[in-house]
Amino acid sequence: MIRARLTLIALMAVVIALGAGRVFDRTQFTLVAAALVPSVAALVMFGRNRWIAIAVLIASVPVAVALVVLAEGGAVPAGLYDALVAGPRRLLSTDWPSPERPDVIGAVAGFVASGTALSAGLVLSSRWHLLPLVPISALSVGVIALSAPGGPDVLLVVTLALLGAVFAVLHGPSSAGDRFRALLGERSIAPLVIVGALVAISATAVVTLTERADPRRNDPASSTEPAVDPIESTVALRNLEPARTLVTINDIKIDGVSAAGSVGAEGVPVRWRLAALDTYDGRRWSPTLTLREIGVRLNEPAEESLTATLTYESGDLELVPLPGPPIVVETRVETDDGRTVVRPVVAPRANSKITFESALAPSLATARDRRTVPAPIDEVAAGFTELAERLAGADGPILERLGRIESRLRQDWALDSGAPGAGQQLALIERFATDTQRGSSEQFVTTFVLLARALGVDARVATGFIVDPGEDANPLLLRSSDAAAWPEVHIEEIGWVAFDPVPDAETADDAEPATPPQVQTPAAPQPPIAPPTDTGDDDEVVEELLVEEASAIDLALKWVGRGALAASAVLFPLLTAMFVIIGAKLRRRRRRLSAPDPADRIRGAWAVATDGLVDAGLTISPAWTDREIAMAGAPIVPQAQRHLARLGAMSSAATFASHVERFMAETEAVAALNEFERAIKTEFTRRERLRWWMSLRSLRQASRSPVLGDV
Repeated sequence: MIRARLTLIALMAVVIALGAGRVFDRTQFTLVAAALVPSVAALVMFGRNRWIAIAVLIASVPVAVALVVLAEGGAVPAGLYDALVAGPRRLLSTDWPSPERPDVIGAVAGFVASGTALSAGLVLSSRWHLLPLVPISALSVGVIALSAPGGPDVLLVVTLALLGAVFAVLHGPSSAGDRFRALLGERSIAPLVIVGALVAISATAVVTLTERADPRRNDPASSTEPAVDPIESTVALRNLEPARTLVTINDIKIDGVSAAGSVGAEGVPVRWRLAALDTYDGRRWSPTLTLREIGVRLNEPAEESLTATLTYESGDLELVPLPGPPIVVETRVETDDGRTVVRPVVAPRANSKITFESALAPSLATARDRRTVPAPIDEVAAGFTELAERLAGADGPILERLGRIESRLRQDWALDSGAPGAGQQLALIERFATDTQRGSSEQFVTTFVLLARALGVDARVATGFIVDPGEDANPLLLRSSDAAAWPEVHIEEIGWVAFDPVPDAETADDAEPATPPQVQTPAAPQPPIAPPTDTGDDDEVVEELLVEEASAIDLALKWVGRGALAASAVLFPLLTAMFVIIGAKLRRRRRRLSAPDPADRIRGAWAVATDGLVDAGLTISPAWTDREIAMAGAPIVPQAQRHLARLGAMSSAATFASHVERFMAETEAVAALNEFERAIKTEFTRRERLRWWMSLRSLRQASRSPVLGDV
């Protein structure tokens, strides 16, 4: 019986190990070793000294992790140390799906191996019935939580519910074969399996919280602002002499292209974005994002996608240029929540190759009937409201009004890369927009974004490459001279759509406006718009302390909530099973003691007593009489032997007594049953009585009194 229960624990652990692949968005077969090593160790140590068995089970955990780390290409003992010490922290501080690193996979293996070893150790102690399911339940909830963005795995939880139901039935002195045969006639197992499966599925839905939620973002990630180049770096890249090829894109395959305007020759995209800049402080554009390491999948598949192999021709570029939101990048990368920046963990060198799949950016043509995402008008954009209203007009949808701004800038304003004061400082942008209307392409882009924001539209600056694929676009070359910036507007249900407010060609007019009195270069610092009146250093320090204290409290509350959620997910199925089993027994007891025939009530009282003996471990042979049952049960409840014998005698005589004698015997039978149950409460501990109540043995027809029959 114990070997059969250990085998079931091993099967449940293997199912969980296979389900743990959802943490990485694809099955990791090496994790099966984390489930099998402790299970095999428990089977080998069955019947040995208890303390030696415990020591072997504890040692099986690092052995299992070491095997997984070696199979994933890691080293031992360094890789084992990383998996057990640094791996959990890295697992909790990465985006979903987790990166397929030896230390991260090893951390998951340690989680699986520890839960399996604990459950197997509890099985080796035959005194425990359902307790070994608690570590397995916690292990399954933990795996579901780590893979929460993938949603609940219904097949996994249903399989675990079935195996758990079989495990609950396999308990007692009878052989495993007899137990499995008894399942065929078990009437209570089907509803228990259904209830367990529904509870497990509900628990997974609670743990996942929201669609694609990530419950692991608890460690601060490193800021990535230095990793994303500002517009000035884009200008410097474009002005390289001589121009050089930075990236070659081969084996381009495009599926489902219908976005006219976003692609060039042979459907190859024109814009390849490196980063998006959404914060403007009056001096320069910068991103507000953090990077976290992630697995190969970054987004769900798209209807319109492009797959290709990217080759870096030099080490000058640290980011991955993509034509739209990334889907799969076959290397270790870091990215932000919005997937606007993708950076390889290992800096690319010359001839480094990356295979990727990316969605195609939506075009303006597909967004005509959509609405833009609103955004609050900040202090900088508010200064452009009057100009935006004048250029956009007062009539029409917001996209049409943005189109008017785009046309006015392209047709009526002058592009001059050598214009004086072509920096990004607010004073220069205001002079460009209201006075000269002659400037660099980056000033056109900045002005358009500020005008769009002045109308309450979410807009940003994108940097990357704008290419002309020409006749032969496969392979596609991204050259330093193609470096550019362009504005993007956020459209509901579609994403970020590019606009093009920059004129096609430089102005042919040689006349230049007078040099402004204060020429600022792009690198020059911008003076503050208004001098500060009061620094308020003391107030700022107090405010910072209050913010830090509030953040610590919020973090503590968040962890308390998560702990309570995990505990409820583990305890709720167990409590539900307890209520179902105890409720079924109480209902049966009440039905027997309230039967219309006094003889049936007497025999019902005897059946209640024999059910307690069966739950305590007594196996009743179909050939036994009531007297033999009472004699066999006497050693189990020594203090209640007399009451047990009386109940057995009254049950045997109930069929042959008169009606009056039956009535008197019924009263005596109920009194004897009460004395029998009172003796059990006095003689046995609360934990032992709870084990009796939770036992499923008495719920099977084959375990009932032969005198009782089917009553």
